[in-house]
Amino acid sequence: MGKDTALVTPPERIQLELERGNRSFEKDKLLIRQIPLQKESRRSSYWLPEDKNEVLLIWTDGFSGVSLRLTRNGNKLHGWAHAHFDFPRPPHVAHVTAELISCATAP
Repeated sequence: MGKDTALVTPPERIQLELERGNRSFEKDKLLIRQIPLQKESRRSSYWLPEDKNEVLLIWTDGFSGVSLRLTRNGNKLHGWAHAHFDFPRPPHVAHVTAELISCATAP
């Protein structure tokens, strides 16, 4: 995706918060925070539980971003990442695998 890759790449390590956002696209949604915690970001990041074993993670700045729909299977999450842009571009979809980690092991 060339230079656009940085616009739609989620952080390597994240924490799903139970705190709800109060600004922009995060308003009233459950927050995602990068580990280690970064200073204020222009991108909104939030998550939505879809059901007992599925979650939707979203990063966006209103112009571009990525959404990950993940399903839990043991300690692994598998699913698909969908990049989105505010300009015409061929669809970009990638398979995603994530691993659950204990909050105690997060720095």
